[in-house]
Amino acid sequence: MRSALLLLIAVFIVYIPVVGLDFVSDDHALILHPVSGIENQSLGSIFQSDLWHFQDSQSGYYRPLMMVSLWIDHKLWGTSATGYHLHSLAWHLLSVGLLFGLLRNRFGESRALVASTLYAFHPAVSEVVCWISARNDSMALSLGLVALILSLREERRLRDAILAGVFTALAGMTK
Repeated sequence: MRSALLLLIAVFIVYIPVVGLDFVSDDHALILHPVSGIENQSLGSIFQSDLWHFQDSQSGYYRPLMMVSLWIDHKLWGTSATGYHLHSLAWHLLSVGLLFGLLRNRFGESRALVASTLYAFHPAVSEVVCWISARNDSMALSLGLVALILSLREERRLRDAILAGVFTALAGMTK
């Protein structure tokens, strides 16, 4: 457990400078856009519309839970990117911790640490932490890992199976 804590501290130290970033890339359209920005949406409209509903054509992306996370950030932080970035970092930390836990139970602590570290610091994953609009990947992974952890328990219980199904559906609603 100590190695998991040290890994999470290292991830936090490496990625905490992200909170100094502004909005980047698709963040502008999803958060600040005068029509589609999260400020102009209600919880009801989030669940009823395409992710890029302000464009002439529909994208086919339906990510209501990710949009709800942006809606909550807007209520808490307004148009200050710092809070949004902290929220994204929290999802990344959660996904790293859950991955470590799952792998440790199956393959042992040292292998879990290597694999989780590779994931945590892989350059392809940095976009997930740096772009607020890409947080859906960490959200989907975290929720999917919870579903997997529940479904792989030694003692089979109906409650765990139902919860695994719920978390799988939630993961799908972020991605």
